[in-house]
Amino acid sequence: MSDHLTGRAGLLTARIADRCSDDDLRNDLTGLSKDLTTESLQIDHNDRIARVVEAFGLTPFAVDLLIMVGLPDEHGLLTRWARLTHPARLPFVTPAAIADALGLDAAGRRHLRAEVDGGALRRTGLIAGDPAEPLPTRGLSLPPGLWSALRGVDTWPAPVDADLRTDTSSTVLKGLTDVLTARGPVLVAVTGSEDRPPQERAALVRHLVEQAGRCVVPIDVSDRPLERRDAQTWSLHALVHDAIPLVYGGTGDAPLPQHPGPVVVCPAAGERAPHDVRPLVTTRLESPGLAESVALWEALLPGSNGTAKNLAGLVRVDGLSARRAVADAHLVTRSRVPEPTHVLAGLRQRIDAELPYSVRLEKPTAGWQDLVLTPPQESLLQAITARVAGQATVLHDWGLGAIVHGGEGVRALLTGPPGTGKSLAARVIAAELELDLMVVDLGALMSKWLGETEKNLGAVFDAARQARAVLFFDEADAVFGRRTEISDAQSRWANLQTAYVLARMDRFDGLVLLATNLRTAIDDAFVRRLDVIVEFDEPDREQRLQLWQRHLPATAPLAGDLDLPALAALYDVTGALIRNAVLAAAFAAAAHRRPIDQAVLVQAVRHEYEKAGRSFPGTPRRAAGTRPQMRG
Repeated sequence: MSDHLTGRAGLLTARIADRCSDDDLRNDLTGLSKDLTTESLQIDHNDRIARVVEAFGLTPFAVDLLIMVGLPDEHGLLTRWARLTHPARLPFVTPAAIADALGLDAAGRRHLRAEVDGGALRRTGLIAGDPAEPLPTRGLSLPPGLWSALRGVDTWPAPVDADLRTDTSSTVLKGLTDVLTARGPVLVAVTGSEDRPPQERAALVRHLVEQAGRCVVPIDVSDRPLERRDAQTWSLHALVHDAIPLVYGGTGDAPLPQHPGPVVVCPAAGERAPHDVRPLVTTRLESPGLAESVALWEALLPGSNGTAKNLAGLVRVDGLSARRAVADAHLVTRSRVPEPTHVLAGLRQRIDAELPYSVRLEKPTAGWQDLVLTPPQESLLQAITARVAGQATVLHDWGLGAIVHGGEGVRALLTGPPGTGKSLAARVIAAELELDLMVVDLGALMSKWLGETEKNLGAVFDAARQARAVLFFDEADAVFGRRTEISDAQSRWANLQTAYVLARMDRFDGLVLLATNLRTAIDDAFVRRLDVIVEFDEPDREQRLQLWQRHLPATAPLAGDLDLPALAALYDVTGALIRNAVLAAAFAAAAHRRPIDQAVLVQAVRHEYEKAGRSFPGTPRRAAGTRPQMRG
């Protein structure tokens, strides 16, 4: 084969020169043919064009046609020859020009027609032309960039995702190595859950294949499917480069159906593996585990003295997102090993999740000083943050992950009467972990249509993972309520909905906070899965005094007649009502340009009792007093 292919470009150029009608061009082409014979396309059995010949069983005549069609892309003199012989003076070689240059007789021309209209060159997309044009004058061309690729240039039909890499040595795909490095057509489908997006799966495949010594060309079809001609072009480029096509993000039919070697497809999350007549090998990647997350962060932050483990416990991200966040943090801090705070900031600013309309993303700033807690409550809330921050140490380093049932996430329930601080506690926990808080709007989440609520819930969990946020369900009994005895179709679907939420919460590897006013309304199966339960009772007298003091800062204009102990003793209200009363009193005082005094606070508390439908207990004995005017 190498003897037949060596120097064919130069020999064919000489044939073209012999038949050229332009004297000056003929002389120039004769000189060019000598240069090409000694320099261009010196082919052996390992050359790129040799792979094409072997893959499609091209005859020597078909190889000559392929080279002649590509020659106008080789040199300007050959481009001039193509224009000279084309009826419309276009830079494409026509079958008539080929027949003339090769001196084909009638039998040769029939052979040429068969190759151009129905041979391997046409079937595989190696050459193309407008079928509406008569064959003799039809302009023929190679796929975009293919001639350069045959000449040794690393060019592709479109930009490839050079950033599609992973920094972990995952063992989840090791069984596919032999299949991916084998010769011959085979379709390898790598599917996954919502926690394994197509790009992340593709990154793991690329890492594995490149470790085995093969090249990979990633093809992103998330935005649009590959058309037939595009698929042929990508297939030919992959063949020439001896690369494995890695198609990810799409749905529908099996990609690159004519490719003569392995093709890997990573369909969109939740999609089934596409298949056709080729041998099919499938594998499924489940959610990334803590060990994989630790390995990723330790590879990106060597010598971090625990930083990598802390990040692994806080967030599970793919290698691409983690690497970009670390690069951002390096740029901002100029530090070789940035702090977790800066890495999390890099992750946050690159959040590209399209948040569902049923969630709201907050960046809380509340701190422990904003809560009024009993020692047991404070201890339990801090236990939640400790579980998240210490996951890598306990589950990975100490090996206790083997006894964890369900997912590696943390689930906590905050329960108690309205206004006792459950929502504020959720914000404090998220702020302590330096994570965003994703608040779920259950009204927008629930749907009367069968299956819609589950779909909405799935989108919420997916968004929380992408946004690396603490997931917060307020009034959680609406979704996590007790299952009932099946008496009709409605109760059956309600129970299925509850089972779906259980499964998704088990797979979620982040922090889920549930808040409810009534603990007994929560389904027992949820309660068994909870790591921490914090009871929020209505505040006692001492706690109410602390709440009054914290809601009235020293920066506010306070009158001298304020008697906060009296307010705390008389009014049995929650922190939320105290906050409402303080705000109402402050606005009323500001409207009259007076400081906040006892009377205006009492009036505000009276209104809160009326709003709640409760009997107002009266005015404290020391409510009367002077009300100094605010200085203008």
